[in-house]
Amino acid sequence: MRKAVVNWVDGLRTGKISRDEVWLALQSTILRTLYYPLPALRLTKAQCEAIMSPLLQYCLPALGICRNFPRKLVFAPYDMMGLNLGHLFTLQEIARIKDIIFHTFNDTLTGRLYTSSLELLLLELGCDTNYAWSSALIDNLATASLIKTTWQFLHSNGFTLKHDITLVLPRHRDQFLMEAFLSLPISEHELVACNHCRMYL
Repeated sequence: MRKAVVNWVDGLRTGKISRDEVWLALQSTILRTLYYPLPALRLTKAQCEAIMSPLLQYCLPALGICRNFPRKLVFAPYDMMGLNLGHLFTLQEIARIKDIIFHTFNDTLTGRLYTSSLELLLLELGCDTNYAWSSALIDNLATASLIKTTWQFLHSNGFTLKHDITLVLPRHRDQFLMEAFLSLPISEHELVACNHCRMYL
């Protein structure tokens, strides 16, 4: 994606076009190329910023804007006096949330894959997503996946996404081991080790 951005910027730099044409080219070509694969990717915020960096370094001056214009305003919507260039990371996560809701509601093959991925995440963590997990702890306990990344994004922004998957305890007075471990005064490293043992057994 970064290579596509660099090639696009080099191609545009060699031509002489107006500010309006730069804006039109930005919105109708390269940004569409970058937005299209986002729901299927798991890019970090740093990777998204590295992809967008050459684009902003060229396009902002070409639009008559200082290249060091605050990025919060670059990515802010028009009604907040921003340029309305959505941040790739935020757009990636929003697109995936929309995909999850649409496909699980319509019970498509993709929806069933999302549901299976969530079930595996719950089994790996050993208790429900309603538990007050920290983002760092989720990172250490769970395998990287689209569902995990989406959950972390929702968690870090104070949102919740309801699901109907329940973990049922088989016997009276049973409890989830991970909930018991999380209530103990043990280190994160020990907690990860306990979870590995739990999954192995």
